[in-house]
Amino acid sequence: MRLTTIFVIVSALFVTGLLAQDDLAQYQTHMKAVQAANGQLRMAIAAKDTAAAATAAANAATNFDWIATFFKGKSKDDGVTFANNAGAAFKAVADAKTPEDQTAAAAKINPTCGACHTVYRAGSAFKGL
Repeated sequence: MRLTTIFVIVSALFVTGLLAQDDLAQYQTHMKAVQAANGQLRMAIAAKDTAAAATAAANAATNFDWIATFFKGKSKDDGVTFANNAGAAFKAVADAKTPEDQTAAAAKINPTCGACHTVYRAGSAFKGL
């Protein structure tokens, strides 16, 4: 009986560890999608292609919805705020109608991302997650 209990506990801890790694892997996937969308957004803004900029910004904003949920699951209220603010900044770009308005809205993206990276990144590694 004791051996069975120990086995169940160890198995539960192992599965929990795997799920946490899977969760972090999904987080990385969404962040990489944001990075790609942000690159596309920057190119579209430089080319004054409002439709492409709106599409890229909307893609990033959708990923930040998932990222906010990730931080909520980790009980990281500041992370939720960072993700919501970044998502709102990308949504503002997607909603902007002129290249000038898109450029102005995009100026709010980097400071928002930078604030989160200061708390949760150490170079290429994660901290506090």
